[in-house]
Order: sequence, then structure tokens, then C-alpha cells
Amino acid sequence: MTVKCASANMRRPYRFSIHASDLIADTQHLPPEAFGCYIRLLVSYWRVGPPKDVDEVLARIVGLPVRKWQKLRREVEVFFDVRQGEWLHGQLDEELEAACVAINKNHARTKAATAARKVRTAAHDDVRDVVPNESIPTPSFGAARPAAALAKGKVCSRDDFENDVSMAEGVGDGRNA
Repeated sequence: MTVKCASANMRRPYRFSIHASDLIADTQHLPPEAFGCYIRLLVSYWRVGPPKDVDEVLARIVGLPVRKWQKLRREVEVFFDVRQGEWLHGQLDEELEAACVAINKNHARTKAATAARKVRTAAHDDVRDVVPNESIPTPSFGAARPAAALAKGKVCSRDDFENDVSMAEGVGDGRNA
């Protein structure tokens, strides 16, 4: 069974988990070169799907000359089910299917959350247009003063600014002499 993610435009999962203890137990009899070929075939399978049963293609995937690959092929082939011109791997297909299901669920949740956020943002934008927010600070020097200060008849002057500075610096009580 070749796994396809549910959506044609969906990317395959990037993460590829290797269960080290199982991998070592299953492949400890392999020479290092055959083990490397097996790993490269698994990674390629995860990224692009099952490879074609063509020695030139397989040799390119594992990074060996065709003759060298042909000598190692039998040792690696036992881990795959070669059918219909492809090298299939049942366990990897199951893991890939589970990863695609998780991606689809995440995609659906993200899409729903984005739609809900757009609705909330639109509702908040409507409120902001109607009710001005007086808690937004405005410069306290010059003619621009919050509405509450203007209603009380307060006008900011240069002396007010200097008083604020002297209070901040700890000099005097904040009143100009």
C-alpha cells in the first residue's frame, strides 16, 4: 500500500523517526555499507515515496555505483516487499499514514482557529470604530492632551514638563522656584 496524504497539494511530513533499538536489532547482521543503503532508502521513501525497482535508480538513491549496489542489493532487499515495480515498506507506510492524519487534523484545527480569529478581530474592529479608547497614551507636552485633562481645563506648559523632569530626577518637590 502506497500512502498518499489526503490532499493532493499536501506536503509529506518532514520528521522521520527512527526507533534505534528496533533498527539495531533488525539490522545488526548487515555490514556498514548495506546498513547505510537501508537508511538512505528509508529516508528517500519517507520524502518521495517508494523507489522504483530499477538498479540505476536504487544505486543513485543509496549513492553507490550500480555494480557495487548490485552486490549489496540482496542484503537490503529483505527489508522491503518488492511488488509491481516498487520497493514497499509496510511499517514505514503505517508511520507515514499516521503522520499524514496528524497533519490533516492540525491543518483543520489551524483553519478553524484562523477563521474564528478573523471573526473576533472583525467584531473588535467594529467596536474600536465606535468607542474611542481613552487609555491610549497621548503626548503630555504641547496642545495634544487626553480628553479628560482638557475637560478639567488643564493645559500642559513648559513648566509642567520641567516639574516632571525634576521630580523624576529627585530634585526638589517638582515645583519650579
